[in-house]
Amino acid sequence: MSAFCGVVVWEASDATAEQMLRGVEDTLAPYGEARSVRPSGPFHAARLTAFGQASVADRPDAGASAVVVGRLVRTPELRQHLGESIDAMSDAEVLVLAHRRWERAAPEHLHGAYAGVVVDHHRGEVFAVRDHVGSRFLAYHRGDGHVAFSTTALSLTGFPGVGHELDRAKVLEIAVTGYGSERTLVRGVSSIGPGSAMRLGRHGTDRWRWWTTCAAPIDDRGSLAAHAEARRAEFERSVRDAVRDGEQPGVLLSGGLDSSSVAAVLAASGRFDRIPTYTSVPPRSWSGPVPYMRVADERFAVEALARRHARLVPRFIDTKAQDLFEHSETIWELGGGPDRNPLNMLWEYRGILDAAADGVDALLTGGLGNAGFSADGPLWVAELLARGRLIGAWRESDAWSEQHPRSRLRNLWGFGLYPLIPAGVRHRRATRRRVDLLSEAIDASAIRPDRLPEVDVARILATAARPHPEGWTRDLARVFQDPAGQVETDAAYAALYGVELRDPTADRRLLEHAVTQPEWWRRHQGITRAACRAAMADLLPPEIVDRQSIGFQLADWFDRLTDAREVLRGEVSAMKDHPATRDAIDVERLERLMHAWPDRSRMADQDVQRDYLNAFIRAVYLSRYLRWFEGRARRIARGGPAVVVNRPDL
Repeated sequence: MSAFCGVVVWEASDATAEQMLRGVEDTLAPYGEARSVRPSGPFHAARLTAFGQASVADRPDAGASAVVVGRLVRTPELRQHLGESIDAMSDAEVLVLAHRRWERAAPEHLHGAYAGVVVDHHRGEVFAVRDHVGSRFLAYHRGDGHVAFSTTALSLTGFPGVGHELDRAKVLEIAVTGYGSERTLVRGVSSIGPGSAMRLGRHGTDRWRWWTTCAAPIDDRGSLAAHAEARRAEFERSVRDAVRDGEQPGVLLSGGLDSSSVAAVLAASGRFDRIPTYTSVPPRSWSGPVPYMRVADERFAVEALARRHARLVPRFIDTKAQDLFEHSETIWELGGGPDRNPLNMLWEYRGILDAAADGVDALLTGGLGNAGFSADGPLWVAELLARGRLIGAWRESDAWSEQHPRSRLRNLWGFGLYPLIPAGVRHRRATRRRVDLLSEAIDASAIRPDRLPEVDVARILATAARPHPEGWTRDLARVFQDPAGQVETDAAYAALYGVELRDPTADRRLLEHAVTQPEWWRRHQGITRAACRAAMADLLPPEIVDRQSIGFQLADWFDRLTDAREVLRGEVSAMKDHPATRDAIDVERLERLMHAWPDRSRMADQDVQRDYLNAFIRAVYLSRYLRWFEGRARRIARGGPAVVVNRPDL
């Protein structure tokens, strides 16, 4: 568990830095023991406070102080430039040295999952940075003559001048799109985006994105075997770096390629005698419809993996008896927000709780594997045609036809020629036919139609509105914008249970390597995700490495909603009486959905999933959060505690 906060004051003030941060520090107290430093320099006042496992350092000899949450990896390059002594230093000290050596370019030389702030004693400036995918959160408030920052936006409600008011524009954004902007739910507080950095001085602010993969050159190694070998080496390193010595890892295991590969590499390393895994499954007696090519119960894959690797100890999670809103308010008290996919949090929460009971402190996932490690190459034929490799394009179309019921000519058109049409033309055509991703995102929300024009959906959902002409894997910096906005919830789980979620597939070097691999090796000879499958063929059983189906986490989601139907009816009734909810959400639509509750035989229909799995339950959780937020504001106004945490028994 870890968090930090801080303030730098340039203008004279009657309040001390300690007084300014008192409310913020009170909110972050559940994150662990607090340690503070007071940077010197051309400031009226300054203070940095780290909680729990966050690190803080004051280095007058290096002319800076810093605070870091997360973990910086000591790469060979970093040791070469900063010295072997960094192995004995805290992350905050390493960040100070990196900033002194490279200044603005420091993030380009750093690896890991982290967020950090450096206070420059000489220049009187603040340098703030998040890692490439934004796996740790960083919020800030810029006022007259000062800047305050924290690892949760909620805690900054305790800073003088911020207040406890909702940002109504952000509420609308979440209602329709998720978290894809740098606004937060607290008015006057912004976040630093993933892969971004800021320099804040007395008279101005400079912000920039330091990480992007758009221009990464293609590196064709000439064979699938060569690419698989390189992918495997990078992946093994990323898994190794994800777990520190002395920690007990576990794996949130779906039975798909990514999380199974994490578990297999971890087990094959021989570093750990026992590795618990946690898999969401429906009750054994459950049967119900699932979407095409989806699998409801992945026990078969997990059990096959455990037979291959004896160190893996599977545990299967059934959420049937779990309350829809179990401990959600405690997570919000710790800074988490309304989740984009709230039903997924039911099994993830249960997995974290079980992991804590098993003594796990590092719970690994494969959540971002589709973006790099196991990325498919759907534009593989188009890339071959664009490079004049006509025979190769024809052979790939032919191989795809043998594996899938599509003609060669249809393959050449759909996979080869159509993607070569300018992206703008393709997008305008899709928009007219309402089959574009932007329209799908809007339809899957419950925002009030008359409020939709106030949201710049095209900017927030840039990957859907303006897709990269060479495919989304060429523009990963935008792909991570939405999930990076929800990592406060992961930090809250770590504070509550002592279990930190980590994703080796989010490793920057792994992603940067994967994006250089040609599409025609990612998808090859009719096989999807070919490079990943070849890389893991000796560690994964056929039930996983050869499967084409996709797991459906919480396949009995509709049953969970139906079981809680009366509770949900009460939630919709409360939404009708809540002004902030009615201001953003189409409550009348939710009432219609309650009245027209479908038969469970339709739970796999796309329109039912759009309306209930997405629009309905997301709106319910968002409204519940808004009502909680306002209740917290009233509690604090009455002099109540800054944070109320109910820790569940393990």
